Amino acid sequence: MGERQAAIVLTNFALPRHPIAAEQITITLQGATAPLRCVIQRIDADHSNPKRRWQERGQPEYLSKELVAELTEASRLRDEDLPVTFEQQKLKCTVVLPALSVAVIRLTF
Repeated sequence: MGERQAAIVLTNFALPRHPIAAEQITITLQGATAPLRCVIQRIDADHSNPKRRWQERGQPEYLSKELVAELTEASRLRDEDLPVTFEQQKLKCTVVLPALSVAVIRLTF
């Protein structure tokens, strides 16, 4: 029997001209088995954001080969370990999701 996985996709967006702020989200899975690993991948102002890096470099109209490689690396999704609690078949994790962001939580059982 191999590993099993589950993915949870989170977004924090609002309609135009509506207020938006960071949100704390707590996820609880009842009847779960103990996870082997829990990771999160994020797209927000601080994660997987090549536009920000391009702006930091002066917003050049023409990109060098080196800058293309740098922006490609800046856009890469990265796995970050996400702490979870697990007791009595209840798995729980908490995430702060910035405004205008997307995240995927991947659980491996």
